[in-house]
Amino acid sequence: MIKKYLVRTRALMVATILAFTSMACGAVTADDVASKGAAQEAATKEEEEQTLENTMNNSAFGTSSASDKEETVYVMTDANGTANEVVVSEWLKNTEGTKELNDATDLSDVKNVKGSGTYTENSDGTITWDAEGSDVYYQGKTDKSVPVEVKISYYLDGEEIAPEDIAGKSGKVKIRFDYTNNDYKTVDIAGKEEKIYTPYAMVSGAMLDTEHFSNVEVTNGKVVSEGNNYVVLGVALPGLKESLGIDDEDLDELEDKTGEALDIPDYVEITADATEFELDMTMTYASGNALSDLGFDNITDSLDIDDAEDKVTELTDGTTQLVDGSDELYGGTATLQDGTDRLYDGSIELLDGSKALSNGVLELQGGTKDLVEGTVKLKEGSSALLNGANSLKDGTSQLATGAGTLKDGTSQLATGAGSLKDGTEKLATGAGDLKAGADQLSAGASTLSEGASSLNTGITSYTNGASDLATGIAQLDAGLKQLQQSVTGSGDSAASLTTLATSLGTAKDSVDKQLIYAIDQKLAAIANSIGYTGDYSGLGAALTTRATACETAYKSYFNAYCQELYSVGLSDGKDQGKKEGYEEGFADGKAKAQEEADQLRPNATSTSDPDDDMFDGLSDDTNNDQPENNDDTPDDTAEPQGDDTENPSSGDEGAPAGDEQAVSDQASNKTLDTEIRLLSGEDAATKIDQIQQGDNYKHYVEYYTNYMALTNAASTVESLLSLKGGLETLSTGLGTMKAAVEASSNTTASSMTALVTGINQLVEGADKLNAGAQLLVSNNSTLTNGSSQLAAGASTLATGAQTLDNGAGTLANGANELNNGAGTLSDGANKLDQGAGTLVDGANKLDQGAGDLASGAQELDNGVQTLEDGSVKLNDGALTLYDGSVALSSGASDLSDGAYDLNEGAKKLMNGAKELADGLVKFDEEGISKIADIFDGDLEELNERLSAISDAASSSQSFGGAKDGTQTSVKYIIKTAGVSKK
Repeated sequence: MIKKYLVRTRALMVATILAFTSMACGAVTADDVASKGAAQEAATKEEEEQTLENTMNNSAFGTSSASDKEETVYVMTDANGTANEVVVSEWLKNTEGTKELNDATDLSDVKNVKGSGTYTENSDGTITWDAEGSDVYYQGKTDKSVPVEVKISYYLDGEEIAPEDIAGKSGKVKIRFDYTNNDYKTVDIAGKEEKIYTPYAMVSGAMLDTEHFSNVEVTNGKVVSEGNNYVVLGVALPGLKESLGIDDEDLDELEDKTGEALDIPDYVEITADATEFELDMTMTYASGNALSDLGFDNITDSLDIDDAEDKVTELTDGTTQLVDGSDELYGGTATLQDGTDRLYDGSIELLDGSKALSNGVLELQGGTKDLVEGTVKLKEGSSALLNGANSLKDGTSQLATGAGTLKDGTSQLATGAGSLKDGTEKLATGAGDLKAGADQLSAGASTLSEGASSLNTGITSYTNGASDLATGIAQLDAGLKQLQQSVTGSGDSAASLTTLATSLGTAKDSVDKQLIYAIDQKLAAIANSIGYTGDYSGLGAALTTRATACETAYKSYFNAYCQELYSVGLSDGKDQGKKEGYEEGFADGKAKAQEEADQLRPNATSTSDPDDDMFDGLSDDTNNDQPENNDDTPDDTAEPQGDDTENPSSGDEGAPAGDEQAVSDQASNKTLDTEIRLLSGEDAATKIDQIQQGDNYKHYVEYYTNYMALTNAASTVESLLSLKGGLETLSTGLGTMKAAVEASSNTTASSMTALVTGINQLVEGADKLNAGAQLLVSNNSTLTNGSSQLAAGASTLATGAQTLDNGAGTLANGANELNNGAGTLSDGANKLDQGAGTLVDGANKLDQGAGDLASGAQELDNGVQTLEDGSVKLNDGALTLYDGSVALSSGASDLSDGAYDLNEGAKKLMNGAKELADGLVKFDEEGISKIADIFDGDLEELNERLSAISDAASSSQSFGGAKDGTQTSVKYIIKTAGVSKK
């Protein structure tokens, strides 16, 4: 009896204070949490809340099979714990499977949450549910206050802070849960009125995201890392210390006496390092059936307090003796178990060895059988090997001979690769030179294009001026004719003479200030374009001198260009008859070029026709000598003088007519056609492109353009000077006539006749001036078209030169790569040659080795015969050995089975002795030695308090209402609002 009492009393104390902590913290690995696994990262807030709720429910309380009705009260609060809404979920258990279930409820807004059953309100205030044999789950709301409350406080770096202010902050945070138990009764304990609180166990928990929290700790609980969250649970027992009459001082004194720390917590604190604080929610689980959940609801039954105190000393002495005896028993059984363990291990090794021996002998017997069969085949193989070795010897001899031949070929390959490398180096060098020349050609073509554009602009200005000049002369001619008519029809009145004098003055001013001035401006522009500063009468000669120099230069370059075509175009074997072919082809090309040039200028006038000697550059000399200058360039003496000679087109008048340029192009193309016809099957377009990269062609085009511009400019100057002379003569005559008219006061008929005669002469001269001006203007269109064609051709040339430059760059890069590849080929060929030499040496050694192999094969064949005889005897002995190993293995198996049974019995005996010793020691230390210290022998008061606590737990009533006699279990779940940054 006393033993039972002491054990149960101590168990109650330890369980009440510590069991919730161990159960709650250990249960976080339950199936509800573990089943989330890898899906925890994607869980919604609702899933996390459900996970936390299930974990707390399963870990601390569970369901009560003894209750008829289970209530779960959900309290929704703000972040500080202030209640906002209370919802109650009811579970009516239909243990007998009846169609109806009677209940009573104080809830509002009642609704069935599982199934479609409805209820009927009865006159006695109860309700009847249509159960149809099943349990009924319903839910409702209430405005009643719950018996337990939670206050949540937040701290950041040691300072309390409001939840809305801590959101998004970082630092050391603390979340403190303080609980208030409002459910108590006043009970007489040892003659005193004491408050006995319903023993609510409060389990608070939170899910903390690892992204925002680290170094998480909790008082009175445990932290478990689960996926991307920390599951934090803490336990508190508000009011239990008061119900037991114990304060912190008593607990400290108990720790001093026993050396064990014992605490009855009434709060929970969670601390962590937070980054941008954010908390979805917290949840607190409360149950007033803590004793029932732990199985201690009948703790005080059958306790004899008076007898218990007398038995304590007697029980303490007896347990001490039991402890000593159990120690000796455990020592002996340990020794026994150690011996049986070694016996069993040895029997296992013996059994394993015998089995291995049996298996090995079996394999040996199989191997000897295979050996016999193998030696037979080996004998056959050795004979075949001998024959093969002899054949191999013949083959290696042939291989050695072939290797020598291969060596000769690789030597030739290496020599050819070296020659190829020399050629690719030259190709790379030539490609580089080609690229440099292409760069120069591109630059020159660009310059030519710019000059041609400027020339076209100047010609346009010139033609506009010539048109204006012709218009003025025509107006002058018309005015003189009008004057002629007025003089002829007038009398000899003074008024008529005055009018006549005024008209003559106006005409003279028009000639001097407009027509002669315009011609002077044109002449000045042409003179400035070549830097001429002398009298305009020598301007034509200066232009002609420069044109002659350019003509000499372009003909020299053209001859060199044609000779270059001829020199590079002929292939080997074409020397015979090349003179006749050159003469015939050259003459034919020149004639066709002249014919097409004539067709290009059907409307040309004498002032713009090309010189008859224009094609003299196409030399009639048919010998195969190079041009006069060995370097294919004209002599320096042929270079025109003056800074602007090479670009006379910068003035308004210095542009060649379009048909002259066309003649030049036709002549060049026909000459090229003639030369290319002599090429022996080579690509004509490619050859032309290559030759036109040189300086000869570039300078030819340049000097020919300048020559045509200077020639046309000289012709224009002569026409302008002639017009100017006529206009000056006309101006002088007009002045003389004006003076004569003004000086005559008495004009006679004869003097008027002379005057009319003079005016008629002026009109005749003006008509001639007008005709010349119109002739000058008539060539404007031809001149403008020619300059436009020249500009377009120069632009095309510049574009082609750039394309050629790009292609030359690509060719140079390819040549370099080819050169590198040829170097690699040469190196490889040398290595191949060296390898061929090594192959020759190896083939000779192989031939020698094949001879040795043939000799060894003969000896092997003889030894295999001896091996075959011995293998037959070995197989017979292996059969005998196998029979003995089978018998040994059978005996070792029997020994191992017996040793196992003996060892298992010894283990059980040792474990039982150890459990007995441990249990007695624990019983003595925790049950006997400490129970008197805890309450100083005052077990009567303890019994009364425990009974009162048990009564308070069992009398806890339904929160939502229940029918009389209904066994109800109530649990509270308090959910707080989250804290997040807005």
